[in-house]
Amino acid sequence: MLNYYAIKEYKLIACSAEESLVIEYIAPTDQEIQDIVQRYKIEEHDAHSCLDTNELGRVKFEDDYTVFIMKRPRSYSSNNLLFQVTSIGAFFTQGKILVIADEEPNLFGGKQFAKVRTRHDVLVNILYKFITHFISHLKVINAVSDELEQKISTSMENKYLISMFSLEKSLVYYLLMLRSAADNSPPGRGKGWVRP
Repeated sequence: MLNYYAIKEYKLIACSAEESLVIEYIAPTDQEIQDIVQRYKIEEHDAHSCLDTNELGRVKFEDDYTVFIMKRPRSYSSNNLLFQVTSIGAFFTQGKILVIADEEPNLFGGKQFAKVRTRHDVLVNILYKFITHFISHLKVINAVSDELEQKISTSMENKYLISMFSLEKSLVYYLLMLRSAADNSPPGRGKGWVRP
C-alpha cells in the first residue's frame, strides 16, 4: 500500500503524489523495494532493514539520504501477553520523508500531527508516538506483572507462571531495543545517551 501526505495549515493530510512531503510504503513488494532503491538512490540493504524485525535501530548518513531505522511496539491482544517490537524506517531524501513499514502502523493519526511545520517535525512526532506507545506497554506489563505476582503467591497454577514468563520475554525485547538505540547513537552523542 502506498500513501501520500503533505503539510497544510500545520496539519499532515492525505494528498496526491505530486504534492507529497511524506510517502508511506506499507508492506512493499520486492518490486516496490526495487523501485524505491532506483528512484531514491537508496541502498537495498537499508530498504530491507525497515522490514526486518531483528534489525537494530540506528541513524545512518549517506550522500543522498539519511535513514532512521526505528523500533516500535507491535499491537498486542489481551489473550497473548507477549509484547513484541518491529522495525520501521524513515528516509530523508530528495526533500521528502520516505517511510517504509511492514504493517499498517496507523502512523499519522492522532493529535501529534495536528501541529507540524516541517519534515523534521514529522520525524520528531513519529519518535514521540513510538515512545508513548512503549511507555503505555510498559505500564500494562507492570500492571499485569503485579496481578500475576498476586495470583502466583496464592495459587501455583502453571498458566500464571507461563504468563509471567511471557511478560519477562517482552521486557527482554524492549531492553534489547533500548540497548540498540544506545549502542547506535548518532555521532557526537556518545555511547549511552539512551539508558535502558
